[in-house]
Amino acid sequence: MRGRPRVASRRHARIAAGRHRTLSLLPELVAFRLPAALFFGLLCALVYLFFAEALGTARGALVAALLMVAQPRAFFHAETAAFDLPAAALWFATTYAYWRALRSESWGSAIVTGLLYGLSLLDEAAVVSSPARVARPLGRTGVGSAHARAQWTGMHGRS
Repeated sequence: MRGRPRVASRRHARIAAGRHRTLSLLPELVAFRLPAALFFGLLCALVYLFFAEALGTARGALVAALLMVAQPRAFFHAETAAFDLPAAALWFATTYAYWRALRSESWGSAIVTGLLYGLSLLDEAAVVSSPARVARPLGRTGVGSAHARAQWTGMHGRS
């Protein structure tokens, strides 16, 4: 009995053997890699949305999204069961939500930004320093001022 792992019950044995009728929807290798691939798709979609809104053109946003797909490192991480790509997608989603919250006057966008930041922290602890990186351009002028919004969005002259 040395080579066989010990399990607590028959139900756990079925799960360990891959014969569970609800948890074995996909092969194990695909099930481990699927979340990273889905987060890669989310990241590409968010890059497209950000640049479409920031540049005001769909052509530039499409180029940005295609360049995101063409990155060898990101494409590699999309095919592995690593946490790097979900962390990058959640960090970019937090930054994008924060960028949108600067132009919004409602509390809803601030709550969404906070929830996305919490999800980022759950995924990877290195995201702790992201508020400092995002808020650095706003430190001189104050959060919420028209000049700070223009500095962050890159749209000088528009608020």
